[in-house]
This record gives sequence, structure tokens and C-alpha cells, in this order.
Amino acid sequence: MRRWPRSASTTPIEVIGPTPVEDQLLTFGSEWRWSYSDTPPDGNWNTVGFDDSTWNLGPGEFGFGDTPKATIISSAPAPRPLTSYYRRTVQIVDPAAITGVDLKVIRNSGAVVYVNGVEVARTNMPAGPVTSETFAAGPVPVGERHLPFTFVVPASAFVAGTNTIAVEMHLNSRNQATAGFDLAIDARH
Repeated sequence: MRRWPRSASTTPIEVIGPTPVEDQLLTFGSEWRWSYSDTPPDGNWNTVGFDDSTWNLGPGEFGFGDTPKATIISSAPAPRPLTSYYRRTVQIVDPAAITGVDLKVIRNSGAVVYVNGVEVARTNMPAGPVTSETFAAGPVPVGERHLPFTFVVPASAFVAGTNTIAVEMHLNSRNQATAGFDLAIDARH
């Protein structure tokens, strides 16, 4: 039997260059204001000054028809409204210190994400203008319904202080049996 020599100490590993640091600005399961009804909100619902104080409040994941869902947005039978709306804020002390922002979106079926009223990400949605009557581009395969899609957003989309994140989630059918949405944000330095 062969024996290998053992060392009483370990050799240190030298790391050259900076290691990227990430801050979680928003985690999955965070609380959002949300609205899901036959009447869509005012056209400025995704802007900084919109008053969402009468909207529902709950934690993600949002949706209906499958699990896990922390907040059930509808128990009504089909047909349902096509679009649900979500809003919340995040605080950023110094956006100039951020090299990039990763938005991680869980969606079933389509979603459009805005930061401070400007669209920054779109997934499973057609190109062009979007209204409350816009269908998602198609169904989401079962295996992808709880997987996050990551979008890199420039730090310049954010301001020092309060930033408004707004998301509209679209169904691909008024008879869609399941729906889901959640979002997390990581800032890289």
C-alpha cells in the first residue's frame, strides 16, 4: 500500500485583481404592490409619481393555478384579465459605484419591466407598444415557469435614492390555467 506524504500546512492561494461584489437589492419573495382586475390602471402606472397606495400588498411569487405561490392574485374562473401589474421601490446609495445590475425575472407567461418609468427588459412579449390587451408571445414550457431569466441593466437606469420598479405580467390566453411572477435584483460593484 502506497502512502502519500501529508503536509501540516496548506499553501495559500493568491487572488490577483478585484473580486466582483454583489449586493442583493431585491430578493425573490419580496413584497410588492399589485393590481389585477378587468380595469387596467392609469397609463402612468409605471412612473415614479404614481400613487399605488390602494393596490394590494403581498410577497412574491404571485399568480394562480400552480405552486409555489405566496400571493394568489385570482381565484376567479376563466376568462381572466390578460395583464397584472406590480410596483415597488429599491434604495440605491451611489449608482456610480455599480458596474451592472442583474434583473432576475420569473414569469408565466410574458413580462415587461420598467425602472423609473423606462422599459429595461421584456420577455416572451411581442415587439412594439404594449397595452392591457396585449397577449404574451406564447405559452411558457412547464419546466421554465419557475426559472429566472436574467437581464443585464446598465447602472445608469438607476438614480441615487429611491428607484421605482414596475412590472406588467401578460397571459397568453384569457383561459390560461396558471400564471406566475417574481423578481430579484443584484447590483455588481
